Amino acid sequence: VEDVCDGMHSLLRRPDNTEGNQCGIVVEQASNESHGIWTCKIFNTQYGELVGSKNLVITVKPTTTKLSPKKIMAYPGDLREIECSVMAARPAVKITWTINGRDITAHADAVERYNNHD
Repeated sequence: VEDVCDGMHSLLRRPDNTEGNQCGIVVEQASNESHGIWTCKIFNTQYGELVGSKNLVITVKPTTTKLSPKKIMAYPGDLREIECSVMAARPAVKITWTINGRDITAHADAVERYNNHD
């Protein structure tokens, strides 16, 4: 925290309110590499080690959507398997299925598959 208050880390600064010995940091700008758990540890206190963590989510706009098959022909009572894939989205997208504007999402069997931890 002293390094942050002394301006030794670019894009990090001390909070505007430091009353009561506020020891937080303000992230001025984050990158994709900043995504994940940030942990702060305070040592040598009268209470021992104090630890706090926050999950910093760097959002990623979906880049590509893919529907397979592209054209669907079905009749009442038919069952069809349709796959919708969304690439590079964070947080995970919520997919809604509709037919002629009527929401049928509750009738779909959704299976989420992540291709990486992000």
